[in-house]
Amino acid sequence: MARLGELILKSDSRTTAFIGLAKNAGKTTAFNKASRELAAENCRLALLSFGRDGERKDAVTGRQKPPVLVPPGACFVTTEKALSTYSLEAELLEKTGFQTIRGEVCIYRCRKDFCKAELTGINRTSILRKVKNRLLDSAEYILVDGALDRRSSALPELAETAVISTGAVLGSTVDRVVDKTTSALTGLKLPGVENGGQHSRFKKLMEEAENSCSGGWLCSSRDKVMFREKLSLNLKQELTELLAEEDYNLLILTGALTEEIARVLITAQKSRGLVIIVRDGTRIFLKLRDFNLLSNRGIKIKVLDPIYILALAVNPHNPEGRDLNPEILLAALRESQPDLPVIDVKSQSYKF
Repeated sequence: MARLGELILKSDSRTTAFIGLAKNAGKTTAFNKASRELAAENCRLALLSFGRDGERKDAVTGRQKPPVLVPPGACFVTTEKALSTYSLEAELLEKTGFQTIRGEVCIYRCRKDFCKAELTGINRTSILRKVKNRLLDSAEYILVDGALDRRSSALPELAETAVISTGAVLGSTVDRVVDKTTSALTGLKLPGVENGGQHSRFKKLMEEAENSCSGGWLCSSRDKVMFREKLSLNLKQELTELLAEEDYNLLILTGALTEEIARVLITAQKSRGLVIIVRDGTRIFLKLRDFNLLSNRGIKIKVLDPIYILALAVNPHNPEGRDLNPEILLAALRESQPDLPVIDVKSQSYKF
């Protein structure tokens, strides 16, 4: 049966991001499984992280955390100080010149058997993109460990595909885990803007609003209005006032589509049939009920940069509370996501 490594190979994607829907959802375990499986196929790998991963203890909870396992011969990116977290034999390949509070970000190569490592040092998308591009010359496949609170604005720019991790830590019951996972995936799997000319037009309008520090646009067949406010939290009143004046058919948001904005659109009389454009699916923060209510009003949500999700990795263990029955959890998630491979990262159970 196919595994994460096989899914990455079949996708023809050179860069895959691993994103957890919550802390302790099994993201690092899935990351390590993929690197092991690709290394077993003699693939040249590079590993890097958006934020920090593989540290011995969680900085918030103090709990032990699994290290990142670097296959022999693989490249990995970390800082000089983070390199000393574990005793390992690593060859310095390049100093990037990017400085952090934990020292300079460097590119290393694991010289012996699997190395335990801490990946850290990069918390800006622009820098991570530059480092990733340097690795493309020496690695066939790049695995990006995505930080918990860095999903928005990072994923589509950095990776062609993604593996999403969920698990018992999201809720005390199977139903709660499934509901939260389904809500997140509904946003992450949103369709892209199909028409090439429309895509160019929407992208230009979004960039214009971003450069003007605006939250976006409301457009009709006759007119378009740029928001005065920037933050989604402050758009509620302005959006309410504008929708009371005229029928608009397009809403472009430079930031997040939040529950507050959704409530305005659900209750406004002149919002029916509206199309909402956001940068990508990581900027959607809605519950499943919100998606359904928007759909009932004929309101569609599309993205400029769609995300291709390879698989859903599941961790039935909850280090913060009660574990869930693996078979019941997996069956429920497979039923709710029939189009995705669902993988138990603890038992190595794979089913399609």
